[in-house]
Amino acid sequence: MSIVLHEGIDVDPMTDHDAVTELVFNQSGDGDTHALGSHETFDWSTIESGRSDRARSRLAAHGVHWDPDTGVITCPAGMDTAQVEAIWEETRSEADDWVLEVIDETRQGRPPEGAGRTAGHAWVLPL
Repeated sequence: MSIVLHEGIDVDPMTDHDAVTELVFNQSGDGDTHALGSHETFDWSTIESGRSDRARSRLAAHGVHWDPDTGVITCPAGMDTAQVEAIWEETRSEADDWVLEVIDETRQGRPPEGAGRTAGHAWVLPL
C-alpha cells in the first residue's frame, strides 16, 4: 500500500510564488538582485515552471509522484513518512539552489543601460 501526503498540509509547499520571490530578493541586504536592467523583469512563470519540472524529476527518481496541480504526493509501498519528508526537503533545497543559479546566470548577462542582454534571456522579459 502506498503513502499519500498533501503538499502544504503534510509537507511545506514545493511551489510557492511568495517563497521563491523571497528567496530571490533576499540574497542581498538591499533587496536588489543586481540581475536586471531597468527595462527588464523576471519571467516568473518560466522560472517557477522550470523549478517544478526539476523537482518532479528529482522526486520521480525516488519513486515519489507529485502532482503540482492537486498537491497530492504518492509514495511507493515500503517508504515511510520520514523518508518522504527527507526526500521532499532535499528536493526543495535543490530547487532553491537551481533558482539561485538562474538568478546568477541572469546577473552575469545583465546589460549596461541601453545595451542588449548577453546571458540569461530565458528568465527575463522586457518591461
